[in-house]
Amino acid sequence: MSTAENIASVRALFDELNRLNLVALDDICTADYTLHFPGAPGPLPREDAKQFFGMFFAAFPDIQHKLEDQLADGDRVAVRLTVAGTQTGAFQGLPASGRRMSIGSINIFRCVDGKIAEQWVETDSLGMLQQLGAMASPSEAASA
Repeated sequence: MSTAENIASVRALFDELNRLNLVALDDICTADYTLHFPGAPGPLPREDAKQFFGMFFAAFPDIQHKLEDQLADGDRVAVRLTVAGTQTGAFQGLPASGRRMSIGSINIFRCVDGKIAEQWVETDSLGMLQQLGAMASPSEAASA
């Protein structure tokens, strides 16, 4: 497939994630799609990745992924994005805080025949925990 088709597949994934539509992963991703996400219990196959994304949707029902940059070369697509949402549900043992978070993320994708086969995510988990009030920010720690 062409680089343009790979870019379109990645954009489609984020469009559907912004709609909280996990069923779309069945069409956008290969049957053997694998998600690599920091803190996850190893690489996640497609069905486990859908459950993993669902955990974020339950905690941040207004979550949005804003693509800032997208680069592609052959079967690889890299995306720099901003992820933002309001925590209205429990998240990884943290009760709903009602706080808004906005963090940066870098995702790299490998595509096969116009579908996403693999995804690697690097994200600002520390910044998210600080914004949710689960950890002190450097300025809060200095004034304590």
